[in-house]
This record gives sequence, C-alpha cells and structure tokens, in this order.
Amino acid sequence: MAKFTVLVETRPFCAFNTAPMHKLKNSGMSVIDLRGSGIEDDDFINALKQADAVLCGNDLQVNEDLFDLAPKVKVIAKLGVGLDTVDIDAASRHNAIVFHTPGANNQAVADHTFALILSLARRILYCDQSLREKRWEHTKIMGVEIWQKTMGIIGLGAIGRCVALRAKGFQMKVVAYDPYWPAEFADQEGIEQLPLDELLKVADIVTIHVPLTPENKGLINARAFKLMKSTALLINAARGAIVAESDLYQAWMCLSRNRRPNHRCWNWTMSC
Repeated sequence: MAKFTVLVETRPFCAFNTAPMHKLKNSGMSVIDLRGSGIEDDDFINALKQADAVLCGNDLQVNEDLFDLAPKVKVIAKLGVGLDTVDIDAASRHNAIVFHTPGANNQAVADHTFALILSLARRILYCDQSLREKRWEHTKIMGVEIWQKTMGIIGLGAIGRCVALRAKGFQMKVVAYDPYWPAEFADQEGIEQLPLDELLKVADIVTIHVPLTPENKGLINARAFKLMKSTALLINAARGAIVAESDLYQAWMCLSRNRRPNHRCWNWTMSC
C-alpha cells in the first residue's frame, strides 16, 4: 500500500521548532517538504499530483483550480485560524476535509498588535526616518502615551483576549465588541461590553481581531471613521479587507486638510 503523502507548503511551519516536522516524518507518512514554494513552481505542481494532504498557510489559494491539480487530496490543513484563503465549497465538492489551527499564533499576533500600537503612538517609524535623513526633530515630534487610555477591541476571541491581557499591563480601560460574548473572561478581567458604534466613539485605540467573513468585509468604513475620535489609533492585525481602504484614505485626507498645530492626524493606520 502506498504511503499517505503530505505536502508541506507553508513557510512558517517549524520555523522556530523543528519537532513537529520530525514527528510528521516519523509517523510513517511520506512528507514532501516544499515550504515557500507554490503553484508557479513545476515541482510543486508535480507534488500536488501525489499528495493526499496539503499543509498550507496564507500564501496558497486553495480553490477549484488547485483541487483540479491535486486529484488525491482529501485533507487541507491550514496553519493559523483564518480560512479566507480556502474555498470551503470547493473542498466539499472534492470530499476534502479542512482543518485549521486556532490558538497556534495567539501570542505572536497579540505581541505584534502592541508593537504596532507603540510604534504608532511614539511615532517610531517617522522618527527613524527623520534621523536617517539627518533631521533632528526631537522637540517637534509629539507622541502620545497609551497608559490609562481606552482600548476598544473588535473581536474578543482567542487573540483579542491576549491583547486585552496585555492592555491591562498598561492600566488601560478595555471595552470590546463581539457577538459571541465571552462573559466569564470579560467579567474576570473587567472588560466592558459595548455595541460597535459606542466602542468606536469612546476608544482611544481601536484594534481589530475578527475573521474576514462576508459580514465583516468593510466593517470599518466611512461611517465608522466618522464615529471615531480624530486622535484615535486604528490597528488591523486581522485581514486587510475588514477595513475599507478607500474610506481610510479619505478619512486620512480629511484629517490632514483640517489639522491644527500638534493635531495628531497621523494616528489613522492599518497593518494587514
């Protein structure tokens, strides 16, 4: 009987810990290691023809075209929580089971969220660029403290909760919006539940941690920007399409045109 064959595509797999790859190889399965490759690579296309399972990340679009190249594939294992790169209907048509790994990157995304918050609040990238251009503007560049500010978390799932716990270290007031409210966690950590519109009005920092679904696409749009404080920080460590980019640009331009001395119109930001 031919061995069950696993094609590993996602580059981050075992980047910091090789034990899962050793476990996979020692399981008796055949492993084709093409991390960082893709369908533009002939070797990858040939591997797809042999694969019974594909371990993929965000770079690979798992759709009807891919399944046509992979007639044996019956398992799609997606690294991370998001499934927006996987066509579930196509997988169902090809009798393929789809798995994902919620929780695998919670802490990393929460760390990254605070890196973005601090970078923006303290204008680190701008200061770095200014200094490299030999401009010494330390008395002109005004940052803001995040200590004791109000953080509004959109999506209090696994990642949102990790962000909330970090916010507590800065003595922030944490408010959150989530249709599936985690009452026990929120009560324990003193997190206030708010409707989305109210959260946008009161938050000094708005951070997004929801999946990209048809309902969430463009969730933060022109209407949302009008509700937000002009000094608010916006962090998107989820999927880019949750924020309507054209509306974000218009909000930025509006603030730029109306800025006053020391007015922090630079605060609107997004990271995809």
